[in-house]
Amino acid sequence: MLKAIRIVWRVLSIIFMAFMVLVLVLVAYHDPAKFF
Repeated sequence: MLKAIRIVWRVLSIIFMAFMVLVLVLVAYHDPAKFF
């Protein structure tokens, strides 16, 4: 049971990081003045 929770946690963290990267890319693409 604990191993399953750990696997789910790892998958969720990967999805969350990928989502954050996607949001950063979209914001940088639409509004580069915020980053540069």
